[in-house]
Amino acid sequence: QFSNTGDSLSQWFLAEMSFQSGKIRDAVRWWKRSAENGDVDAMMRLSQVFRNGADGIPKEEARGNHWLLAAAALGHQDAIKYISWEDKTKNWTKVERLWLLEMKDMGWL
Repeated sequence: QFSNTGDSLSQWFLAEMSFQSGKIRDAVRWWKRSAENGDVDAMMRLSQVFRNGADGIPKEEARGNHWLLAAAALGHQDAIKYISWEDKTKNWTKVERLWLLEMKDMGWL
């Protein structure tokens, strides 16, 4: 009941249970709902899944970067560290570079 009403913690747990039982597509669906409700840990999970791909989930670096940057913008320390230490030759898109510059201006990077 709570998972359908926007309770990000319930959505997170449903995602984790789905993931543990091998239902990765269901896990992504629940992580996405949780992330859309502001859960930065769900954003990081989505970033990992999309950046690396998974069984039934194609590798989509742009979507992975979206969730990574969203988590960093909300202050997730691992996301900030990952962006800070990532290979500086990485070809970020124009929008991603703007986000990075804004985060740097805020003192996060």
